[in-house]
Amino acid sequence: MHQFSVKHAQSQSIILSKCLKQGLSILQMPLPDLENWLEDQIAKNPFLDNLPRTPLQGIATVDLPKKPSRYEYLMKQASLHFQNQELKLACEIIGNLDEKGFFQKTNLTEKEAEILEVIQGFDPPGIAAQNLQECLLIQLKIKKKQKSLAFQVISQAYSLLLHQKWDKICKTFKVSKSELLKVIHRDISSLTLNPSHMFEYEPTKLVYPDISFEEKEDGLDLKIKEVIHFKITNPYKIKDKESEKWIEKNIKSIQWLQKNLKTREFFLQKVGQILLKTNLMFIKGEKDITPISISDIANKLGIHLSTAHRVISNKYVSTPKGIFPLKIFFKSSMRSTKGEKISNLKIFNQLKLIVHAENKNRPLSDLEIVKKLQAQGIKIARRTLTKYREKLKIPSARMRKAKNIN
Repeated sequence: MHQFSVKHAQSQSIILSKCLKQGLSILQMPLPDLENWLEDQIAKNPFLDNLPRTPLQGIATVDLPKKPSRYEYLMKQASLHFQNQELKLACEIIGNLDEKGFFQKTNLTEKEAEILEVIQGFDPPGIAAQNLQECLLIQLKIKKKQKSLAFQVISQAYSLLLHQKWDKICKTFKVSKSELLKVIHRDISSLTLNPSHMFEYEPTKLVYPDISFEEKEDGLDLKIKEVIHFKITNPYKIKDKESEKWIEKNIKSIQWLQKNLKTREFFLQKVGQILLKTNLMFIKGEKDITPISISDIANKLGIHLSTAHRVISNKYVSTPKGIFPLKIFFKSSMRSTKGEKISNLKIFNQLKLIVHAENKNRPLSDLEIVKKLQAQGIKIARRTLTKYREKLKIPSARMRKAKNIN
């Protein structure tokens, strides 16, 4: 009798362990993965029946943008130069640039050619060139170097340059090899081969929001995507003990599955309610994010910190302002000089604005940027600022100055 009790306890412990692991896995799964996994479970288990449901539909989007897209950036410049039909043609040209920023359409009308030439003077230098050679020449024109040796070599001896035929180039332009190599290093090697490199290329992808905030007359309505779309059935009418044990085992596993799915929905519901309390103005599009610490969420939900991480990972939130990864509300934050929390996202944006507005002939050092941020009420260490700058791929002051000189 005692031996049976031990074996039974061990069996129950194994089942419990599997169910707990399943629960943690369900918490972390993105919606499409969870849907596919559930379909597989329903196909395997004869006691599960599918219920009619609306198919899961993704929303075309990209991750929260860190800066304007290339299209937005160029169209803002186009709106200052064109109107009406010309602006429409400019829109078509900008919309048809390839990934690197080249415009490869040929047989242009006279008006299209005129508009293209204006766009080629936009920032970033070299944009809308029809090939790499033209891209390099445009950059030199913007630098007022049309009469330079570099311009002549690229325009008249481009093929020789590509194949590094230094002796032939020297003979053509009557210069020494050392002088030619100096020009290549100083004036040509600094030119970009990819005018769109400053823009992060983000292909459109489908995301599936777990949490949705929908506008109503009296406020916002919180909705959580339901994933339980099955019911328990028993097609067997068997009365022997062995079969009954097998049926009982399968039914219990389904009950655990239901419990784990409801737990997932419960935690997401609670997270949604916390977002409404802490970030209502952001959700409405009227204010910056107020960061929430994951440890606070763990405490409020009464769960371990690692479980809280699972709750927010791979999830998206749909708001009237747009669709965002849930994790952006939980970015690590810093304190303002007044002791208020400030999200890293806001610090990143302020850092980019400061660098953009700096004197290009005398770029700001990291310490000077720190002082400017502190003047805005953002308390940050120089080492942290350097780490953030590098994360945003902003060169050091020395490198920014060298780039502007070139």
